[in-house]
This record gives sequence, C-alpha cells and structure tokens, in this order.
Amino acid sequence: MLFWTALLLSGCQAQNNSGLELITSESNWYGLPTWYPDGSKMLYRSKIDSDHFVALDLESGVEEDLPIPMEGYEGIAAMDWISNTSLAYVAFPSSKTPSALIVHDFSQGSDQILFSSQEKIYDMCWSQIEEAFIFLMRKPVPTDPTVYGNSVMKYLPENATFSTLFQAREDRFITDITCSPDGDQVAVLEREGDSTGYITRLYIATTRYISKRLIFESSRTRLDEPSWSPDGQWMIFRTIDGVSKRAPRGIMLIAADGSETRRVDVPWPGAAPANIAWSPIGNTLLTRVASGLGINSYKLYLFDLSPWLDEGASDG
Repeated sequence: MLFWTALLLSGCQAQNNSGLELITSESNWYGLPTWYPDGSKMLYRSKIDSDHFVALDLESGVEEDLPIPMEGYEGIAAMDWISNTSLAYVAFPSSKTPSALIVHDFSQGSDQILFSSQEKIYDMCWSQIEEAFIFLMRKPVPTDPTVYGNSVMKYLPENATFSTLFQAREDRFITDITCSPDGDQVAVLEREGDSTGYITRLYIATTRYISKRLIFESSRTRLDEPSWSPDGQWMIFRTIDGVSKRAPRGIMLIAADGSETRRVDVPWPGAAPANIAWSPIGNTLLTRVASGLGINSYKLYLFDLSPWLDEGASDG
C-alpha cells in the first residue's frame, strides 16, 4: 500500500485534503502512463515522437530512461505488462502501413514481433490465466479472412492462433477493451450513433470462449479509459455527459456485476483527466491531466479512491 503523505517526490503537493496528489512538477507528454505490475513504479512515454520511456519510482522519485527499439515503428496504440520486466505494446508507423504486436524484454533490451497486420490494432490487453493477448481489430487478421468488422480477438503466442471473442454489429463501434486482473474477463465498451447522439454499452466477456453480458447502457453518458480494481470487483471509467466539446467530464465507478454505479467527485486542477489507470495494489488512481501550458503538455496525479469504495458510499 502506498502512503501519499510519505511520497518523497520532487514537486509533490497535497491538494487541500482532496485526495489528489501532484507527482510531477514539470509539464511533459507523459504518454500512455501505466503502473508496473507490482505497483512500485510508473511507466510513461517521454515524448509524443520518442522511442524512449521513463520509469518513475514512487518511493524515491528517481526517473530512469528506458529506450525501446520499436523496430522502426513510431506510434503506440496500447500497451500492457506480461511480467515486471516484459511489456507488450501495439506499434504502427503510419495509418497506411501494418501495425504489430511486440513484446519488449527490459532485462535483455530486446524486442520480439509476435505478429503484424495490415489493419490497425486499436487496443490490447494480456490475459494471465489464458496466457493470451486480447486485442481490438476493425478488420480481418491476416490468417483468417472470414472475420470482419469490430472484433475482439484472442491470440495465443504458444501456437500462434487467433480466435474471435466478441463481434459488434456493423452499426456499432467498439472503442475500448481491458482485461480483468486475473485475465478471465474482458470489459468491452461499445458505442452506437454519431456526433448528434449515441448509446454507450458496457459488456463483460470471458477470455476463454464466446460469452458476454451487458452490464451498463446509457444514452447520456459516454465511457472510455476503462480500468479494473485489483480485486476485480469494480471498474473505473472517464465519462463525458453529452456530445459537445464542452460537455461535462469526470470519472465513474461501475461494479463488475453491473449492480451499482458511483460518480467520483474529483477537484481536477482546471481540466478533466486525459488518462486513468487503477493501481494494481491499492485503491489509487493514476491520472494524466492537461497542464494548460500548451498542446501535449500534461502533469501526473494520484487520487485516492477509498472514500468512494467504502461501504455506504453514495451512488451516482
């Protein structure tokens, strides 16, 4: 368990008992911020066009530069940890060239390309229990031309096989996926509609076979950036209430069985979060928030979710 008041990070500031902690004093890109599996560090991409990542140690505040070869690729769509030293990521050089699923071994400083695809892979997570990658693809994988549309796929590295876990209708759009801590389930966010209005649906699917259940639906609130609690009982999402650029934004907790929702009141310092990620070892949220100092300029914060997870907390 991390104790926020004991953080020895340079520039760390308490926000008047709000539960919000600033952990980076300087503005930066801080792309795709994520926790290490043991919760001791955070990893982020240092610049939007850089092949370097930075590991930030929460106890000491020490930052370590971690170059990743990326095999000539420039963009990263998603990443997830396989172990504390192996990071899987989806990379692509441009919208007109293949994307690839790559595993980087920090202990060896090497990359392994597992497969590439002419169609862009939009999201990915690692299922520990299945020892498989779950990913979102909008068109067929190279080895199976019969699979079309918005598909949540499963890839088994052991035998290099693909299968379909979830497929949306043609008039619907899958936006995000994320695996549960044990990898037995995957949350799937689906959207129907356009800029004039939409319906958001949250499904829970298994990673073992084709099975799904709808646990949340709304024509008012759009969800994205899903992240699971360490015990798999809750998920948290960014929310957008409306279709306009100025629509109110925030975060929401949803019970994994769909039985309850809770709005989380966070005193964001001027802007809503651009990314959120739940700590793998406690009730703490990592957020990337625009600093107001220009495009691609952010700061990282921690937020304590405990008051909203206590028994009897008010529902949203």
